[in-house]
Amino acid sequence: MIVSGIVEKGAGIGKSEFVPTINLMLDEVPSNLAFGVYACRATVVSEKYDGVMHFGARTSVDNLITFEVNLFDFEKTVYGEKVEVEVLEKIREIVKFETHSDLKVQIESDIESAKKILAVK
Repeated sequence: MIVSGIVEKGAGIGKSEFVPTINLMLDEVPSNLAFGVYACRATVVSEKYDGVMHFGARTSVDNLITFEVNLFDFEKTVYGEKVEVEVLEKIREIVKFETHSDLKVQIESDIESAKKILAVK
């Protein structure tokens, strides 16, 4: 499944406390896209990047429903750019963590899981 949207400025929580993400305002949310964490590939300014995405409530931070993507080996500023995200495989459900440290450990695990999935896709 491919979803697309425009990159908008987020609160900066990912970059400052966890991993940097691009935050997308989706053109349309597919009815069959469930909340969760997924392995994905994204096309940003005509280049493809592997990544891990979160779609749903940020239960461990502020409960906002977001669509955020951490792209591997990506350090560009792309606010206002259109991005296409190919959602490949669900890694896990959304879980509320007691501490930001616990969440950070899980994000690192999610990244490793996504890299393993993407290596064979």
